[in-house]
Amino acid sequence: MVMCIFWAAKLMGIYLTYDQITAQLSAMVLDLGLSPYFNLLVLVVFYLVLGMLMDGLAAMVMTLPLTFPIVVSLGFDPIWYGVLLTMLIEAGLLTPPVGMNLFILQGLRPDYPFAVLVRGAMPFFLVLLLVIAVIVAFPDIVTLPAATGLSRRRPGWPG
Repeated sequence: MVMCIFWAAKLMGIYLTYDQITAQLSAMVLDLGLSPYFNLLVLVVFYLVLGMLMDGLAAMVMTLPLTFPIVVSLGFDPIWYGVLLTMLIEAGLLTPPVGMNLFILQGLRPDYPFAVLVRGAMPFFLVLLLVIAVIVAFPDIVTLPAATGLSRRRPGWPG
């Protein structure tokens, strides 16, 4: 099932790129003249709502061919956007009605009502939203290790 979603999304990405749909969509967003951060806020809300309605992997694989060129054309770092998108998908996994992590918890602890599990996951969701706000406000937190060489393997270091 996952491979079917992956290959369908891959074919959709190839089609969108071949027919220049992603380039036209990026140009249309840039022609609106809105702030890049406003466009990013729209994408954040879009992914949070999408996470409430569908599985995280399917949402990421199906929408990334459309949103990635827009974000790059707005001037955001691709690595930073990948980290942000992963965190947004993780936030979607904690939100009902299709929060997959909540259903996993329900399977592990069937004696707890679902509402109790949602209330218990809410502090983690709020902290995740706070971290998302911090990396939007300070994007260098995400890209600093790669920019300073901290992510490279050092000679003589284990690992």
